[in-house]
Amino acid sequence: MKIPFVEPAICFSVFAMTLTAPLTTQYVYRRIWEETGNYSIAPDSNVSECAKNKSSPIFTFQENVPVTCIYLQGVRRFQRFISFSISYSGISPIFILYELDSPLCWDEVLIGYGSALGSVSFFSSFLGIWLFSYCMEDIHMAFIGIFTTMVGMAMTAFARTTLIMFLVRLPFLFTVVPFSVLRSMISKVVRSTEQGTMFACLAFLETLGGITAVSTFNGIYSATVAWYKGFVFLLSAVLLLIPAISLCAVKCISRNAGSYVLLIQEESSEDTSDR
Repeated sequence: MKIPFVEPAICFSVFAMTLTAPLTTQYVYRRIWEETGNYSIAPDSNVSECAKNKSSPIFTFQENVPVTCIYLQGVRRFQRFISFSISYSGISPIFILYELDSPLCWDEVLIGYGSALGSVSFFSSFLGIWLFSYCMEDIHMAFIGIFTTMVGMAMTAFARTTLIMFLVRLPFLFTVVPFSVLRSMISKVVRSTEQGTMFACLAFLETLGGITAVSTFNGIYSATVAWYKGFVFLLSAVLLLIPAISLCAVKCISRNAGSYVLLIQEESSEDTSDR
């Protein structure tokens, strides 16, 4: 049995890069509090009073985020991956705005802790793929990642306390699994000579979809924060039904998740026989 091995230098480099996200976030929001001076942070309690400071520039930013409507028209082959990428990438920046607002009113320390817990999903997803690959198919791993992400989005929409907001990170432990698994599934439906073109198109659509999603979800949050702050998270959970339903359709039609691999193998064998 072959045991996959990751180069230690690459592993440590990726791990170090994941640590920069919560540290950068904590530093930036610490500077915001120091420069605006509109949030009173008690050193002994680490709790801000953002609910009492409605004139804060951050509160004004939440109410007036510009909306940019850009429509993504991707190819059908990338539908599942792009739809999941849009739902997850677009909602990620909203977490900090949601945590800054009442009733949570997190300060920069709690935001740093929350971002650090969010970074754990990269490591847990890596372990999940490594373990699940021995006992289930790719499509089942994608189902697990999409379903747990939907549960996490729904829990976030109704989180009103710090404890619940920290517990929300648990369903997101496998949220990165669909990104790798869906890439693997897409790579199996093209020839080996088309892999470079396929991944280039996928990266382009993922970047374009991420930019579009961030602008769109920020606009939706600014439009709905006044009457229900968690609406955008419920919307993201509903949008995740698109890749889930698509995977169900593929599973029902093919009746065998490995059938697309056989198609590529048969096509390659036919080309060889023609020569």
